[in-house]
Amino acid sequence: MRAIFFLALAASVASADASRSVDRGALAIGVADARALAPFRTLTGHTGTVPGLAFTPDGRTLISASCDDTIRFWDVTTGAEKRSVPAHKGGVTALALSADGRVLASASYDKSAKLWDANGRELHTFAGHSNTIFGLSMSPNGRLIATACTDGTIKLWDIAERREIRTLSGHDGSVSDVCFSPDARLLVSVGSDNAAKVWDVATGAERFPLPGHKAGIVSCAIDPSGRFAATASSDQTAKIWDLASGREIRTLAGHAGGLLCIAFNASGTVVATGSHDTTVKLWDARTGEELCTLKGHTGPVRWLAFSPASKVLASGSWDASIRLWAPKKRDER
Repeated sequence: MRAIFFLALAASVASADASRSVDRGALAIGVADARALAPFRTLTGHTGTVPGLAFTPDGRTLISASCDDTIRFWDVTTGAEKRSVPAHKGGVTALALSADGRVLASASYDKSAKLWDANGRELHTFAGHSNTIFGLSMSPNGRLIATACTDGTIKLWDIAERREIRTLSGHDGSVSDVCFSPDARLLVSVGSDNAAKVWDVATGAERFPLPGHKAGIVSCAIDPSGRFAATASSDQTAKIWDLASGREIRTLAGHAGGLLCIAFNASGTVVATGSHDTTVKLWDARTGEELCTLKGHTGPVRWLAFSPASKVLASGSWDASIRLWAPKKRDER
């Protein structure tokens, strides 16, 4: 069975590499694929929670962040660890990779965010928050990073000029996560105050709230079209929102524990959620239908990442492991 998954993965990555002009959505895990996902590899080596994952644009390398203070680079096809980088003087809490794969950003319990090149060489440290940074996002145009802090603020930083642009205040408690829209004009933030907010990046003004969750919100995501946002909450639900109007589209309910992470696939048709209940669930983003439940982690699932170039989903957990999931071959479903 493992050999079947390995061959399917290798073919998927090779196809993506040979056809760079192909729409990334065509290479994504779709609704039919999501129904047939199964584990094919577990990556071990970290000794702490894995709260950050990012695939390189070609899908060949997975980068992970851990509370063991390191960032690690993994070969997706073989599962081998390529390198381990001592990253911060405290657990690494979040990770973001530029769209071209050349710049990596990390955040930490040490109250800082750092920039790295594609080989893990440190480029710069951003300092200014007064507490742990739990959320991090890099704008798709590669110009900005946003950091979300337990001090209740969000900071925007200019990557080229290596400076803070502004601080956004408005949450009544810790800010858990942030995400940029594809055009980098909007920023969504979520926090322990049960609130999700939409901000204008150019002005720093709050556009409107996204009310509805009944407990702290831990994670957020925006679909590739920029039309929809998704939020994951400790109230055991995820919600999908119209990003233009702030209207709630649907609620995704089914987990037996609070949610910790949420992610869209490359086409925006599938949403993945991870929970304290140790499972990953995949949902049809258009209908809200639950497509499958993935079991295997022995601790809460803290982060999720879809490969942009192959049909692979990665999950990181409090159990210090990373699991890779891929669809079974059609004749095995």
